[in-house]
Amino acid sequence: MNQYGILGRYLPPFGRIVGQMQHDLYHVYTVDQHILQVVRNLRRFTMMEHAHEYPLCSRLIADFERPWLLYIAAIFHDIAKGRGGDHSKLGRLEAMRFCRAHGVPAGDTDLVAFLVEHHLTMSAFAQKRDLADADVIAEFARIVRTERRLIALYLLTVADIRGTSPKVWNAWKGKLLEDLLRASRRLLRGDGVGFDQDVQAKQVEAVRLLRLYGLSDTVGERLWRELDLAYFLRHEPQEIAWQTRHLHYRVSPDAPVVKARLSPIGEGVQVMIYCRDQPDLFARICGYFGQIGYNIVDAKIHTTRHGYALDTFLVLGAPGSPAYREMSSVIEHELAARVAVRTPCRRRAAAASPAS
Repeated sequence: MNQYGILGRYLPPFGRIVGQMQHDLYHVYTVDQHILQVVRNLRRFTMMEHAHEYPLCSRLIADFERPWLLYIAAIFHDIAKGRGGDHSKLGRLEAMRFCRAHGVPAGDTDLVAFLVEHHLTMSAFAQKRDLADADVIAEFARIVRTERRLIALYLLTVADIRGTSPKVWNAWKGKLLEDLLRASRRLLRGDGVGFDQDVQAKQVEAVRLLRLYGLSDTVGERLWRELDLAYFLRHEPQEIAWQTRHLHYRVSPDAPVVKARLSPIGEGVQVMIYCRDQPDLFARICGYFGQIGYNIVDAKIHTTRHGYALDTFLVLGAPGSPAYREMSSVIEHELAARVAVRTPCRRRAAAASPAS
């Protein structure tokens, strides 16, 4: 329909964005191509032969009543780009006109309008806000208001990000969105955010994982006494167990401890740095990853009660970089040496003032 101009004649707002380029760092498709990619991604969630790609999305859409509403939202989510102003709000008006003209019930029209207006909201919360903060989860839950809206927005967000470029989606973004979905869903169901219960559950699961390495149930007590609540909120049980396994016998080491492993989310390298806190530590660590051509996609920065930095980074290599497994040992050796030296950061010289 798009190729032969039928879609643009049937939907004049769509005809305006056919062939329209998007001048940003993410989209590699024209606006009309991107929209059709998002519709295609949503449809793939419904197909059994593709259920292995995004199992959660496939389960959610299978139980979603009238999934064709998601297709309408996908068609209109970027349809107002290039007009000036907020394309999300302008697109919302176009979507409402379409739904009313086609006899879509008021409740379903409201859902489509909400999705078009807020199609960027879930991604922004997941990637730019602290999901360990109960107020952040509560703020997002107030925006979506219902579980049906939440699930619909999650499905559209995953399809939208995947439709911007073959290289934009990664496992880290997927995990952030899933974490936000689960926390918000629990709150909307009236269970509360439950961070205190989460911390206890995480510690119990971490102890269980440590037993698999032949370690006792009390092995982490000395280290955990030096960690605050924020640490347990921001780390998964397997991360807590991994770090405890390497640090329980050296809670106050003189030399830095650096450990790297393949990321549990399936992509990249997860790096732990544990050493006495020192000036410019974060900047020097970031400088090292920049030097070897790795991008930092997540950083969890903590200072223990006894003055040690416990920092965890998730880093991704550029296309063509050496295999992550090979780089893990290199990172452990080089970064430990870099942190141990404690050289001050080089600071840019102030720009010379023009001659008078």
